[in-house]
Amino acid sequence: MLKWPHMEETLADLKEDFGRLHSLYGFAYKTVEAFCMHLAGTKDSYILPTKTYLKSQADGLRGVLQGVSGELEHVLGNKALWSVSHVPQLIQKKKEYSDLLRTFHATLGGLLSAGNWQSPSFWHTATPQAGNETGKISVSANDYKRDMHADEKRYGQAFVKAYVDHPLRLAPFAFPTSSGMSAVATVLTSLRSRVAPGSVVMVGQASYFQNKWQLEKLFPGQVHYVDEFDTENMLLIAEKLQPSIVFLDSICGAESLAMPNLHVLIPKLSNILPSTSTLVLDNTGLATSYQPLHELPLKPLGGMHLVVVESLLKFHQFGFDRVSGGIIWAPVGSEQGLFEARMHLGTIMPDASVLAMPLPNRELFDARLARIGRNARLLAEKLDTALRHGGGVVSHVVHPSLPTYAGYEWSKNLSFQGPFVTLSFKEGKQSVSHYDAFVSRVTGAAKKAGIDIVGGTSFGFDTTRLYVTARYATGITSPFVRISVGTETKNEIEALARVFEEALA
Repeated sequence: MLKWPHMEETLADLKEDFGRLHSLYGFAYKTVEAFCMHLAGTKDSYILPTKTYLKSQADGLRGVLQGVSGELEHVLGNKALWSVSHVPQLIQKKKEYSDLLRTFHATLGGLLSAGNWQSPSFWHTATPQAGNETGKISVSANDYKRDMHADEKRYGQAFVKAYVDHPLRLAPFAFPTSSGMSAVATVLTSLRSRVAPGSVVMVGQASYFQNKWQLEKLFPGQVHYVDEFDTENMLLIAEKLQPSIVFLDSICGAESLAMPNLHVLIPKLSNILPSTSTLVLDNTGLATSYQPLHELPLKPLGGMHLVVVESLLKFHQFGFDRVSGGIIWAPVGSEQGLFEARMHLGTIMPDASVLAMPLPNRELFDARLARIGRNARLLAEKLDTALRHGGGVVSHVVHPSLPTYAGYEWSKNLSFQGPFVTLSFKEGKQSVSHYDAFVSRVTGAAKKAGIDIVGGTSFGFDTTRLYVTARYATGITSPFVRISVGTETKNEIEALARVFEEALA
């Protein structure tokens, strides 16, 4: 049974969570309401039985969303519920409403796209085949959704408006893709023809292992790995080798959680490298907390280009994990070739997936990021303190907030230091069998204490996840134990820390 020593903080966390859910339900309701209005106003876009079916489904979903929104308003407005005695009930309700909403979003994406076509007609003699896009399709422009479609374009524009800070001169273009990995594949393919056989591709050695796999296959013999923590050496190598591509993660999904000092690197690389070079930055792990266009200097005669990729499966779905998706965005001047590469590779994000995504909202997004960041720092500090007493198979905790972190000089003051905490095991204990045994100890302790934790990959969820990462990535990277921290309340994350402390001992 959980104890609740941090009552005020925990209740404040729950108030924020319920407010976020109320907003997200409200956005979903407005989307369905707009679709209902569209159906009521259209005459010839759908065959009658199809329109009747779509209307019945839309009316049903609208009613359910309206009902749940009313329940959330009641919870938020009922002062009697907001006391320490109701905390377990509120936590359970939060989980229920969140899980229901993620399910609704799958229905929403299917409903909004159900009457549409992947190859919509641009003219018809009697019956259109374009659904809600009837009258909006142009020949050889948007008549084939594998090339482009209105939903992905709208999402890309909304993403930039909500999540990318930029001066007007660098106004970015955005290209949603079918996944984060397809975003990387699209970018690297678009750059392939610009990389001469004798040139170098400079890559952070702790980059995500599947990104490294793509780089090795596309540029065999040309990849030069660098240590993300050694800023001075990275700049020296860049100046000497003049790489055509520099590929970095803003925070790496490796055991070291390497975080290059981008505040220094981007402006200096921009001065060192010519316009024939491109920095490809995977910003999935830091998202809105790091805005690379703030670092890019104005160079009238051109300089290094910047292209950013992010997975939309992590933070951008508010924990729903509903559809696969990624996005490429680049400031004006750096976007050339990206649209064509996505079109010819067929890596665009499908319409149903785009429509199942929550609408971009910076306020809700940053609040969620702040919660995950707080919980990761708290958990890291607790486990770091516990390990100072010695014992167990773990040697140390890795998190950018800890003084032992290799990049602490530039990570210590960041508003968000990533969603991960990793555990480095002692020499002789660095094997998957030891990692699995540790995970089993955590699982047992959590069940005994009644604490919710999940075994699974990815990150950005409500519930903390524990995972042996890169289990089968032999030859590319070494497996390691990663904790992907969730949005738990202050009391829940404290209780979770105690579970890990027991397993560490």
